[in-house]
Amino acid sequence: MRLILFMFSFIYVLNVSANGDSTVYKNHVFLEAAGTSMFWSLNYERDLVTFKQFQLKGRIGFSFMNLYDFERKFNPNLTFPLSLNVLYGNEKHFIEVGAALVPNTVSFFNADILAKETVLKLSGGGIVGYRFHKKGKRMNYRIFYAPLWEYFESYKHWGGASIGVS
Repeated sequence: MRLILFMFSFIYVLNVSANGDSTVYKNHVFLEAAGTSMFWSLNYERDLVTFKQFQLKGRIGFSFMNLYDFERKFNPNLTFPLSLNVLYGNEKHFIEVGAALVPNTVSFFNADILAKETVLKLSGGGIVGYRFHKKGKRMNYRIFYAPLWEYFESYKHWGGASIGVS
């Protein structure tokens, strides 16, 4: 938790010094509950293109589910949610639609070779939701539906919420 607070503070200071008096913030950091990484994630988002009431944003995140594997050895399952989102809205209310690709590491016992194996697996998903971000203010809030195609094998109805700073 201290690491997360430190990262929010560090990025906040960077944004203040980089933006000066400007009220257009292009960098966003947010903590997400559930969402495309399944449990939680810390995310960085960048405004890529703005055209009238439309915004295109790119996002990369980081998460881990377990710090220790089934042998009780340090071997976290890492998740890196990536997404492209389009926002449509006015001064503070936005509809958000996007697509996500989620690479993550998974450790398991492989009975064929009688050994532990860690592999990279991919999941895909979508994002449909609502974002509140008042123009010129730093805080933003999101709530969304995020259907996931876990490992491109099974489909799950999922959702999430996040709070962030610009």
